[in-house]
Amino acid sequence: MKRKLAAIVLSAVMVMGTLTGCGGSSEPAEAAVEETAEETTEDAAADGMVTDETWAALQENYSAMVDAYNAVVELYNSDEVAANADIEDVLTQAEDVINQMGEIDQTQVAEADAETLNSAMMDILDALSLLVDGMDAAEGTEGSDEAVSDETWATLQENYSAMTDAYNAVVELYNSDEVAADADVEDALKEAEAIITEMGEIDQTQVTEADAETLNGAMENILDGLNTVVDNMQAAE
Repeated sequence: MKRKLAAIVLSAVMVMGTLTGCGGSSEPAEAAVEETAEETTEDAAADGMVTDETWAALQENYSAMVDAYNAVVELYNSDEVAANADIEDVLTQAEDVINQMGEIDQTQVAEADAETLNSAMMDILDALSLLVDGMDAAEGTEGSDEAVSDETWATLQENYSAMTDAYNAVVELYNSDEVAADADVEDALKEAEAIITEMGEIDQTQVTEADAETLNGAMENILDGLNTVVDNMQAAE
């Protein structure tokens, strides 16, 4: 189950990595959002309002972050994970940031602010990923899920192979002389590689039927992200 959540969070990072111009942030996520919400009105006139294209990408990234947060909350609230005060504190902080971002509309955001907001969302996803790694199973819950069937496992392997082929094709195109170097594309490919490695380490004995469905959904998200990278590269030619 924890591997399933790791795939969800990593696929969300993959989707978010496709937005041009996103970078790291040295500020805590919640502080970055609060500061942005207070300063956007003053800065918008000087920096220029966010474009429709960047705003649309920002909304997609926000949706991916919320989906990852909800998946972690759902697992934590199940009987499969032991109660943990530290996890609850981080989830509360993440919820606050999500609520604050949900209250910001396009008229309040400058182009530069979009980069700050994306950095804050990446910080949240990093924190959620750490939460998944740190979750301990509740007593008596190990092995309670139905094991994945041979048929479903075979389908999962086929989808994994298709995803890997798509990733390799994007890498080959990017490494050719036809495409200019792009830090954002490289970041997206690194995230995809991390997910491929994670899934490649899972064997049939570790996956339940429900996990297989979620992993298939995560791979579909990865393929969508790779398609976005290809579209961006072709548009830049």
